[in-house]
Parts: sequence; C-alpha cells; structure tokens
Amino acid sequence: MTKDEYVYKKAKFYYEMFLQNKLVRKVSAVIKSGDKFLVIIFDNKRAAFIGGSVEINETTKHALVREVLEEASAKVTKFKYLTKCYYNANYKFEDKEFCNKRVRYYYLCEIESDDVHLQGLEGEFDKNTKLKWCTLKELKNFNNFNKEFQIIKNLIK
Repeated sequence: MTKDEYVYKKAKFYYEMFLQNKLVRKVSAVIKSGDKFLVIIFDNKRAAFIGGSVEINETTKHALVREVLEEASAKVTKFKYLTKCYYNANYKFEDKEFCNKRVRYYYLCEIESDDVHLQGLEGEFDKNTKLKWCTLKELKNFNNFNKEFQIIKNLIK
C-alpha cells in the first residue's frame, strides 16, 4: 500500500464515522524510560506518542497494545490509564470537508525492551519519520506537542 492509499483509507474511515455521527476513538501510549519518552518524529518538525485509531468492536486497551506492536515493534507489558481528551479534527475525503469529533485515551505504558524500531503498517510512515527517545527539554521544541507536554508534566510531578 502506498502512502496515498493509506491516507485515503484513513480519510474514508473518518468520513464514514462522520456520516454516522460517531466519535472517533484514538489511543496514545506514553512510554517512559528513565528521563526520556518514546515519540514518533515526523519530518523533524512534529512529535506524537505512538498510537492511533481504535477499530470498530475493539477496546482501547486492545488498540493500545496493537498500535505499540505495529508502530514500534514492541510488546506492552503493563499499562495504566492516565486521562482522555475530547477534540475536533478537520479532514477532507475526496472533495468533502468535514469535522470529526474525537476522544483520545492516554495510557502510561511499560514495554518489554527499550530496543524499538519504527515499523507501522505498509504506507503509514515515510522515510522522514522516525522513533526517538526524547527528554522533556527536547519535546518542548515541537510546537504541536503542547497537549501531550502537559500530560507528561502532570505525570512527573
């Protein structure tokens, strides 16, 4: 699957959820080792916790374990619910613009090994995407990471 095919498939799913007036459920794995957090870096500009959409008939816990395995080739050994956040995301599918209502569930996770590598589904990530263990200071440099940064700050108080 190409990147364009992957993006089309996700946009179609989001559009179908919009038409059904359903909330799109997402999960994020806050994975910490020492003073660093595991994040996905996109084009050296944006950072995100590992995570993704919860599939139909899937629990958030199952989605969390699946996403960490798919994206980081890592096995979750323990997890703890942290918080959830409601938000809207503007999307476009074909020539239709729409707004998805979403909820993201954040979990603090432990993984079997810190030896991880970016994997993802075919077409999900491009060559400018990487996994990185980042300190709080490094994460401050990513402007899109404000909401997640607050979750981390509350975690380490």
